[in-house]
Amino acid sequence: MFEPNQFLSQCPADLRKNAATSMPLKGMTALEVGGPAALVCSVVNPEQARRFQDICNNLQAPSYILGAGSNILADDSGYPGVILHVATREIILKSDTLTVGAGLDFDQVIVESLKHGLTGLEFASGIPGTLGGALVGNAGCYGHEIGEFLVEAVILRKNGLLEKAYQRSEEAYQAISESQEKESTQINNRY
Repeated sequence: MFEPNQFLSQCPADLRKNAATSMPLKGMTALEVGGPAALVCSVVNPEQARRFQDICNNLQAPSYILGAGSNILADDSGYPGVILHVATREIILKSDTLTVGAGLDFDQVIVESLKHGLTGLEFASGIPGTLGGALVGNAGCYGHEIGEFLVEAVILRKNGLLEKAYQRSEEAYQAISESQEKESTQINNRY
């Protein structure tokens, strides 16, 4: 059985400050349901996510990656393991490419794109959730999908490895889709 205090004892101080025990999932899901997670670790960059996942793997602790929880129905009994809460929200513009954290609200990505004169994503306005969730589901409507605009995604695999998927390709979408099945997620993305 997973013991949060054992996990926290393995965390260096810089990670421990981003971890909290017995956090209600109802505050982390769009439907506002769900009991407490044994431990919630907020990840703000890919390396931090990898380090938390390594601890999960070393302790054989169950883990689940969660963004805005807009496509999640959390159990009222909670989650007996570690929730890695994606809180990567940076936005960096370089030339005509945005690098965006997977934890940023998808509508905010669209607004920021338009502020910088980058168009194309507005078809997806109103789709709930984070950019990471949109990529995992290849969110789309009106004949377009988010995958059409992907340049690169950094994906955290269940084994703790960070991988890159590239360039609007079927391989990139497949890697991101498979990451969902393996309870992994993308941390940083470029469009």
